[in-house]
This record gives sequence, C-alpha cells and structure tokens, in this order.
Amino acid sequence: MNCGKIKKACFIASSGGHWEELMCLRKIADAYDTFFVTEEGSQAEDSNLQKIYTLPQINRHEKRFFWHFFKLFKSALKILKKEKPDFVLFWDKDILLAKSFPFRQFTLLFQLI
Repeated sequence: MNCGKIKKACFIASSGGHWEELMCLRKIADAYDTFFVTEEGSQAEDSNLQKIYTLPQINRHEKRFFWHFFKLFKSALKILKKEKPDFVLFWDKDILLAKSFPFRQFTLLFQLI
C-alpha cells in the first residue's frame, strides 16, 4: 500500500441536521478527491458541491417498497462502481439502525465491492 497516495473518499449523510453536520467537514473534503451522497431535496441543491449524488427517500411502509428498494440498490451500486472510493464516511445514526435505506445500501455494497 502506498501511504503517500491520496485516497478517494465518499461522504454520506441523510438530509437535515446530519447533512448540516457533514458540511462542517467540507473544507477537509475539498482538499481531497471526494464525492457526496445524500437524499434528494433543497439542501443538496443549495450545497454547490462539485461532485454530489442524490437518492430518493423511501419508506419501508409504502406499498411499492421492494420495487423502490431495488431501484435504490441499483443506483447505489452504479455510484460505487463509477467512483470507486477507498473509504466511506457515513454521518447518520440511522445507518446503524438500518432505518435509512439509501445509506444502508451503500454500507452493504461497499463491503462487497
């Protein structure tokens, strides 16, 4: 492993307060090869980030949950294959509780790739 190589990082957070907290690390992120992933909405649009991907929010109680889950999983895989991050920084307690589905998929996929 080359210790001098700058690694590529993926920063992920849900919208709201977690996104605001993650933006506190923006100066650090701007100094390296990074990209961001969050939920669709005005916060993502207002961030003026160079590389940002947005995913739709889904609710596990909605009728077409499994269809939306599958589409989200496919989108997450496409992003990870394209960007190939060396590490992923999740900024959301719900990931640990498996409630934030778009970000849980990143956890699973990142471990597989």
